[in-house]
Amino acid sequence: MTHNPILKVQLPKKPDRLPVSIPESVLKRLWNSIEVHSEKNFSELRDQAIIALLYGSGLRRSELINLKVTDIDPDRNMLRITGKGRKFRQVPISTEVVRLLKRLEELNLESREQTKEDRVILTDNGKPCYPKFVHNRVVAMLGTVTTAEKKSPHVLRHSMATHLMDHGAELNAVKAILGHSSLAATQVYTHNSISRLKEVYRQAHPTSKLKS
Repeated sequence: MTHNPILKVQLPKKPDRLPVSIPESVLKRLWNSIEVHSEKNFSELRDQAIIALLYGSGLRRSELINLKVTDIDPDRNMLRITGKGRKFRQVPISTEVVRLLKRLEELNLESREQTKEDRVILTDNGKPCYPKFVHNRVVAMLGTVTTAEKKSPHVLRHSMATHLMDHGAELNAVKAILGHSSLAATQVYTHNSISRLKEVYRQAHPTSKLKS
């Protein structure tokens, strides 16, 4: 044959998969439990820090694993994140999370002599955490507040982005926080922001104010 007839065959389009997110009210219950108490041990504070960094700052799992103590800027309430392609970005964190990370570091130094690990998130044995470890801890914690089938570190990142959009955050700001290389990757969260769309509709569309 002198030509390939398959070249003229049009393949079916793959449907877009929208990011799965957890309702804000559900994650608020988990977030409200993130407090720095002296009676909490290392493992408890470490698990809280995982939630605070994945949902509070929208980190990828790999970024969480590689986060170092020196990447925390407590004076500016910022994190220095090394993302995909060795690209650096600044991500804000709250004062409460700064206190949490500081207390976590103190407990790590107190409980493990001569530790040489400078990673923020460690296992119970003081070793650098790994992807499966983070996944299991997130699933366990989310299981206390939701029965959703999809529970993972990336779901927390998706939820953070969706909730930012729900509250009117600018698309470029969300892009910068998440570390996306293109705006197209961030635009997918506009599809999930249903509550924001409804609010804009009620405020802007003239017929939304008419009685049925």
